[in-house]
Amino acid sequence: MTTTNSNVSSLQQLILTPTQQPRSSTSNVFQALAQAWSQTLDNKAQEVADKANELNQDGNDTPGKVTLLSAAASELAFTANSAQNSISQYAESLKAVSKG
Repeated sequence: MTTTNSNVSSLQQLILTPTQQPRSSTSNVFQALAQAWSQTLDNKAQEVADKANELNQDGNDTPGKVTLLSAAASELAFTANSAQNSISQYAESLKAVSKG
């Protein structure tokens, strides 16, 4: 059992310790996940904003353009939900590992 606790401690230490040569400015996995998801969500939000602005500028709100805007908004919502789920699942897995 001592070996398992030793392995868990080593795994936790590996996950939470910054790397020697970081690829980015993140210092742990939570920060890396948050940074990656925030970039993705920012891009999706910009797509929604662009489609909404296109409708406002043209004044031509055809069903096709409204559907594209709706699809982009749904994709943003799905991506936000996926971000939350992945971060929550990672936290749950760390909790399970720490309990041994």
